Amino acid sequence: MAKLKNNNMLLFVSLAVFRVLNALLLQTQFDPDEYWQTLEPAYCEAFDGNCAYTWEWTRRASTSSWFDQIFHGPVRSYLSIVPTYLFYKVVQNVEWLHTPFWVSKGPLLCNAVLVAAVTDYCIWYIVANNSFSHSTVKDSTCLTQAWWALFCSITSWFQAYTLVRTYSNSLETLMLVLGIALLSDLRSSGLAGPKIAFILGGMSVAIRFTALAAWVPLGILWALYSQSNGTSIQKLFHRLLNPCASYGLVGLLFSMVVDRYFYNFWTLPVLGNLHFNVIEGLGSLYGTHPTHWYLTAGIPVMTGLLLPFLIVAAVTDLIRRQHTKNHLRNTCWIVILSYLTLHSASSHKEFRFLLPLLPLMCIIAGPLLADQLDITKFPRRKVLSAITIFLFIAVNLLAFLYLGVLHQRAPLDVNKSIVRQLQQEERISNITNVHYLMGCHSTPLYSHLHVPGIRVEAWYLDCSPTCRSSTILLCESEQFSIDPVSFIENAYEAQLHPSNSKRIESSTCVRTGPDFVVLFSEDAMKIRNQLQSMGLVEVRRFFHNIGGVSILNKDSGDDFSNPAYSRFKVANW
Repeated sequence: MAKLKNNNMLLFVSLAVFRVLNALLLQTQFDPDEYWQTLEPAYCEAFDGNCAYTWEWTRRASTSSWFDQIFHGPVRSYLSIVPTYLFYKVVQNVEWLHTPFWVSKGPLLCNAVLVAAVTDYCIWYIVANNSFSHSTVKDSTCLTQAWWALFCSITSWFQAYTLVRTYSNSLETLMLVLGIALLSDLRSSGLAGPKIAFILGGMSVAIRFTALAAWVPLGILWALYSQSNGTSIQKLFHRLLNPCASYGLVGLLFSMVVDRYFYNFWTLPVLGNLHFNVIEGLGSLYGTHPTHWYLTAGIPVMTGLLLPFLIVAAVTDLIRRQHTKNHLRNTCWIVILSYLTLHSASSHKEFRFLLPLLPLMCIIAGPLLADQLDITKFPRRKVLSAITIFLFIAVNLLAFLYLGVLHQRAPLDVNKSIVRQLQQEERISNITNVHYLMGCHSTPLYSHLHVPGIRVEAWYLDCSPTCRSSTILLCESEQFSIDPVSFIENAYEAQLHPSNSKRIESSTCVRTGPDFVVLFSEDAMKIRNQLQSMGLVEVRRFFHNIGGVSILNKDSGDDFSNPAYSRFKVANW
């Protein structure tokens, strides 16, 4: 027993080291939410000085009625940022940690250990213990299948690219797979594991209400499977109420207490989120996709080489459904279908919304890989097994290296450069103004501009739902995109035309002159004269992405000939 525990601990430590290296290698931005929904609000709560909240945190009801306070209030729960907030409080009080690196990168390293590594370990644990089975037999087959399931997880480019990031989706993924692991031992008559599992379920729903699509079927299935000799309707309802619903409510109430502490008033952001995204349907302001998008694009892109094995597993399970009762696979499939159905009904779709399903897909595909590539049963498949392993590693590694190291790295590099310059320069004032003249939350902000002893004041263009949904108003980001010259003339009139003193005094759009301006190169060309009039000079340009590829003198890509785009030439013979 001691040896087994030591081996399990060694496995977890190895996974933690692997995910820390994964996080250190990650040098790009996926989308702004990983910062603006976690790091920025956590920074605001932990550090004194300037900070920035998005509309999701500042949304408030126009009346004092309880109904309006709940449904027209904030749409984000502070529960998802508590780990980052606690980390920042440690950083704030430990001198050697109080550096730009730990403030910007530290939360990812914590996520790597506490979220990604734990998720990987749970995948292995669930399959190794033949979860959702009443059998007491745990043979070497289960362990072999578990290693293959873990292999699917650690070689997945999407897991490496997304899971270590500080998304609420990452936390939702951990809670789901940890909940399944806690519910897995059907031989135990105790309810300690299920109680904790459904508390996690309630917390997960508080963070993202769409988690109901996973936890409701999970609770029903656990209630059905937990009785080996069948169960009456009365006992089934009793199980659904206790521990499923009752302890889920405990998790939800805990989130309300956390939000009461941070917001300073009682609120239930999950209902605010539901109201904004479903009742008002304003989630579509941030992009829409057709109903079939998750099936035709989301899953194929996210799973990659895992997709053929998932299709084979689905067909096999359908054919054998009357001859086998594999509760684990049934549970995974039902949760996946339920989750996909709910998310497909929403017009706003993103790849990362499916992240909680990827561990379940690894749990399904792992045993199939173990069976098909078992060289003890099929000695002639040794070469096929080696080729499969090589392809999984090579293809996923290439995808991760491009997306995780190259694609969209400028938002992080530009802030690193500003921080380095602030650390190296001897400045008369400890206040620095940084202005971002780009689209909606194009870069992280104060969490990536933290320099002890220097106060940074940042300005970014507004793109909130108030102006996005209006037929009259134009967001600042749209105004700048349409006519950057006029926008600059108006915003910086005090610097560009100091003689117009009376007009400047009456203007509400005048901004303090910036020390740094961050913008795209094509926009910089349009307002070059205005920037020079303000005494600004170009400091540096940053690689953002590959705009096209030239193979054998054949060009492919968006406006490949445009010098403003970065280009990558594969071959030119």
